[in-house]
Amino acid sequence: MLIKSKGPYKEGMNVISTAGVEEGAEMDFSIYILKAGKSVTFTIEQETIYVLIQGEIIYEWEDNKEQCKRTSCFHDDPWALHVPSGTTVTLTGVADSSEIAIESSVNERSFPAVLLTPNMCSSEQRGAGTMRETATRIVRNILDLNQRDHSNFFMGEVITYPGKWSSYPPHEHDQPEIYYYKFLPEDGFGFSEDGNNAHKTHNNDTGLYINGARHCQASAPGYAMYYLWTVHHT
Repeated sequence: MLIKSKGPYKEGMNVISTAGVEEGAEMDFSIYILKAGKSVTFTIEQETIYVLIQGEIIYEWEDNKEQCKRTSCFHDDPWALHVPSGTTVTLTGVADSSEIAIESSVNERSFPAVLLTPNMCSSEQRGAGTMRETATRIVRNILDLNQRDHSNFFMGEVITYPGKWSSYPPHEHDQPEIYYYKFLPEDGFGFSEDGNNAHKTHNNDTGLYINGARHCQASAPGYAMYYLWTVHHT
């Protein structure tokens, strides 16, 4: 299913999808807009990851503090703070406006909190040299279960070149997955396969793929497409 954007985000928390509302999602997903000089503190009783989509913020957790900047999710590798249930996290805005994706899931396992830096993100070009480059894209790995197998999340990002395909060939899996879309320029669009249906995707839309739905993505010519993807594992 496609959850359409309702327009520009308001300052503060923008709830997109919750496990309690979207049956089978297994994850809560929100976007937080943080203005310069403002702070917000969370203590979420679930495993949670805070991904800086764009902007500049200060992460604070336990006895740690780190200032992180990401000018563009299209051009810069990600920063993400991954914490176990019950961890208190404070975010402070530095840029005029920053956008943070917040995802959480029930997970009773205990594990060390970690700030995942751009240097810890593996980035690769996939599809090159095949199918006349029609599915060449950049794939970034944020949270790899081979490294953090205590997590319920398998997470990464994809940059789809204008007029090309990604998450291709089409694939399916039993675990639910969330896609969060951005376009460059922002008035761009693409298409998303969801089983036997196709949805037109726009900036800030969210795709939720559940019940083993087959899925892949395509961007319209002239528009680059970014998406943050998260698969839920237990």
